[in-house]
Amino acid sequence: MVKFYSYGDNWQELSTQCKIRAKFKCHRCGRDFSNNKIALHAHHIIPLSKGGRNVLSNLVALCEECHSKEHHKTINTSRFKSKSRHRIHP
Repeated sequence: MVKFYSYGDNWQELSTQCKIRAKFKCHRCGRDFSNNKIALHAHHIIPLSKGGRNVLSNLVALCEECHSKEHHKTINTSRFKSKSRHRIHP
């Protein structure tokens, strides 16, 4: 069963502050997303499901690819036109 956690009313503001603090660079791969800000995500260092809090000090900026790898262990594949992501099962 999947549980959903509330990010709170100030999530958009926290997410934006996280990206600004990171100077729009991915914490993991270091790529610059200042020209593609929508591809940069705010990621919880300690997940809400593990007791993490929804505060700036618990957030890092990750690009879509790194964020996906962090959460889902996925890979991007170019053989699909839609750039689908496929889950790798451990």
